[in-house]
Amino acid sequence: MSPEQLKKLHSLSQLFRDGQAGSEQVKELSELLASINHHFDPDNDLASEERLTIRNRVN
Repeated sequence: MSPEQLKKLHSLSQLFRDGQAGSEQVKELSELLASINHHFDPDNDLASEERLTIRNRVN
């Protein structure tokens, strides 16, 4: 997640927390999460690497 995405997510989260989010913010959040998920690379995910390490130790 880029610093810009994190900043936007924090901003949107605050609006939702305060009950101030409207349909435009829902759309923005949906687009932001889709963008984040689209760029997520499970091969570079630390948790995936840890699972592989654990599997290799067991086998």
